[in-house]
Amino acid sequence: MLSLLLKVLTAYVAFAVKVFELWNVISQFEDVLHQEINRYVDLYSQPGHDQIANTMDHLQQFGRCCGANGTIDWATREVEIPHSCINGYTGERYLRGCNEEIMFLYRVQFGMLTSVGVLVALELLIGLSCTLCLWRSIDTKDTYKY
Repeated sequence: MLSLLLKVLTAYVAFAVKVFELWNVISQFEDVLHQEINRYVDLYSQPGHDQIANTMDHLQQFGRCCGANGTIDWATREVEIPHSCINGYTGERYLRGCNEEIMFLYRVQFGMLTSVGVLVALELLIGLSCTLCLWRSIDTKDTYKY
């Protein structure tokens, strides 16, 4: 029974290592995302890149963000701020950059998944501990002695 407990604890440590590795992958993803959205902003108003403009408009409208780093992206490129950066109902501009908004959503989702994993691991550990205690109490009693 003790070997089972050690195997479970080893699995929990492996889970923690994988979570840490995944966090590093998300950090690398952030760099790639930043580069690609900056590239999309650069190509947004250039002729022949309608698909990129449509993708960027969709991202800004539904992500409620503007440019890669905010409205400053459009000002530094001396381009008019796209209509997709403006809320159609209230007329307010989205100030947050899409990099920041997307990474915020990823981190929230990652945090929720990690929390669920930790809670399940704790529940399993408590159940295993209770099982081990019950097994020990049954094993040490001489209930079958006549």
